[in-house]
Amino acid sequence: MSAAPGLDIGPARSGESRAAARVLTDAFLDDPVASAIGPRRRSHRRLISPLSFGGIVTASRRHGARVTLARRDGAVVGVVISFDPGRWPLSDGAVVYELAWVLVAGPAPVRRAIAFDRAVRAEHVGYEHMYLWFLGVDPAAQGTGVGRALLADLHARADARGVPTYLETGTMDNVPWYGSAGYSVVGEMTLPHGGPLWRMERAAASA
Repeated sequence: MSAAPGLDIGPARSGESRAAARVLTDAFLDDPVASAIGPRRRSHRRLISPLSFGGIVTASRRHGARVTLARRDGAVVGVVISFDPGRWPLSDGAVVYELAWVLVAGPAPVRRAIAFDRAVRAEHVGYEHMYLWFLGVDPAAQGTGVGRALLADLHARADARGVPTYLETGTMDNVPWYGSAGYSVVGEMTLPHGGPLWRMERAAASA
């Protein structure tokens, strides 16, 4: 699917998981949620994030999520991991793909990650929706329309189903950015060992 000159949006293909994990690592290295969960040292996060996102991408592709990539000149520059209605969360069996992260991160980040996951699940909406779990753009490609193109692809699928799109973000600057794409804040929560997390939703265009 062609989204813009030089930009292609489509499902992740075999052999692209590592590139997708690299983009997510670079995009979320200093994210407030990543910093709150840890490890605290940036260099340690840099070490373990490829393991974490590698596991997340692999588990997502195999256990019901949709991994969509933005490619420019054949290189992966953006990633969306989303769930169609009724497909979230990942099954318990999917956690095996994050075992490498668990072993390297240490016990404190693991405890914080579990607390965060429980808190987010407790506040998750209960009606049918499209869930945007991750949207990450290579820092070198940010501001070039990659994120907008990925959102447009996701929104088209949500509109075709007539369901809202739901997300969480811990980055304050993301709130107005998503707001300009039709999202509204529907709730706010405090992260365990961290700052605020905004819950946002975009209504289907047909609603």
